[in-house]
Amino acid sequence: MNFIVFCAISLVSAWVCSQVFKTLLNFCTTRTFKLKMLVSDGDFPSTHTTTSVAAVIVVCYELMPIALNSASEEIRIIASSVIVAVALWAAFIIRDALGIRLRVQELSKTVSRLLTDSQEVEGAPISDNLQEFWTELASGINLKVGHFPHEVIGGLILGIIFGVGASSLRASNHLVFMIDIAVFVIYTIISFIVVGRKRKK
Repeated sequence: MNFIVFCAISLVSAWVCSQVFKTLLNFCTTRTFKLKMLVSDGDFPSTHTTTSVAAVIVVCYELMPIALNSASEEIRIIASSVIVAVALWAAFIIRDALGIRLRVQELSKTVSRLLTDSQEVEGAPISDNLQEFWTELASGINLKVGHFPHEVIGGLILGIIFGVGASSLRASNHLVFMIDIAVFVIYTIISFIVVGRKRKK
């Protein structure tokens, strides 16, 4: 399997793994199954972070030896440039999840509250029909767009686990892969405990 195909499969697999994990985690902690979570943004863990961090690890695993040991200076420069570009891309994705998208999420919640709770304000001249219309508008607002720090950290850890697992499989390093699976099981248990407690509050 060549490098580009390996990276593509790894990224798609990391995205799918994170989305399925997120959906199952939500089902086990809330007892409600939301199929749309398989393709939705937000929540724990951050799929964008998982995918980008996994990409950094996979790319570094493949290109770092070339960047350090290649006899050709041009190839070393190209490999180093790709590593830096992927690392910067991952940093941008994580910053976006914690910054712009989180601000959009907070704004969405404010607008939703304004639309749904306007009639409860004392002296507000809002008719029942208008409130019903506003409530319907509010129901279409996506309230989960960005990520809180613990969701990004969860995605970061899952990305590391997935990236190390994919790289160890490619290298046929079964010991590292088995350790990686054990770490994933521990990560899953801790995630269910921590996220479950947060959702019960």
